Amino acid sequence: DGYLFKLDNDGNILFRQREASEIMCITKDSNGDLWMGVRNLGVLRINPDNGRRTSIDMLKGKNVTDIVENGNRTLFLSVSGEGIWKYSLRTGQCSKLTSSNTGSMQLLTNTYINKMFNDSKERLWIGHYLGISCYDTQAERFINVEPDTLLKTSVCYALTETRDGKILIGTNNGLYQWDGSDGKYTRYTTNDGLSSDMICGGGEDLDGNIWCSTFRGIN
Repeated sequence: DGYLFKLDNDGNILFRQREASEIMCITKDSNGDLWMGVRNLGVLRINPDNGRRTSIDMLKGKNVTDIVENGNRTLFLSVSGEGIWKYSLRTGQCSKLTSSNTGSMQLLTNTYINKMFNDSKERLWIGHYLGISCYDTQAERFINVEPDTLLKTSVCYALTETRDGKILIGTNNGLYQWDGSDGKYTRYTTNDGLSSDMICGGGEDLDGNIWCSTFRGIN
């Protein structure tokens, strides 16, 4: 419903304020500012110290679905139906990723993006309605990670990285694991013990166990 809440460590509500009709995503940048993608309004930047709110003119009126920062203090913002924009926290410059500045946009096979994740090698993994794409944020170009046939037709909802550098990809067709050493994919489904093939989220705990949230509970 577009409300922003601030909670203390015990879960008590410190404040509640309506920011927009619907908040699509929220993240905290390396400066400590909050960024929110809001439906039909673009993105809001909030300074938590003084409450000042600013926006990016080039993104006004757009649906920003996810925001990720890389190690070079650049924000990557996914815009529904348009693809990806980037914003430099150093210079304030905002631009859209296009064929002219990425080498090939053909590797971004869908512009309706659900999830992005910046891995330990500064690769931006992009989950969308035709599987995944991958963008090297240092070389500033898309790279071919050669997803298998079923993954190319799957909807990706979740992305994360294990401590040994494997990429976990949660989809509507199970959980995929990409091994960076050989580029191969391993798929896990209900046949392997998952309670559902619809994977909504995932992560690794301190003991190295992989946890997945699904439409039928947590595995």
